[in-house]
Amino acid sequence: MTSLEETLVKHNNKLLSIIIKTIVVICTVIMALFVPFFGYIMEFVGGFTGISASVLFACLCYFKINRESWNFGIEFIFITVILVSRFVVAGIGNFTSIKDIIKHVG
Repeated sequence: MTSLEETLVKHNNKLLSIIIKTIVVICTVIMALFVPFFGYIMEFVGGFTGISASVLFACLCYFKINRESWNFGIEFIFITVILVSRFVVAGIGNFTSIKDIIKHVG
């Protein structure tokens, strides 16, 4: 939504900004009303991207930036435990959302 505003609003026009935000919210509500299983689809997308963006990529980037953390110390163990647990959480979340979608389709 921010990039849409930055593209369309040139002179810090608050009224146009409010109109754009309102249109985006209305479009989202319409999608939720007319697309079957919209909530389950959003659950799947959120489970996949949320875990990836907030935890997995952060830990992997830390490993990439800080080469000293590759020594098998306590820091390496904690980060590895976080990565493994988040992979499990992401897998369970995605499995659950796919299961819900299949259950309601059939």
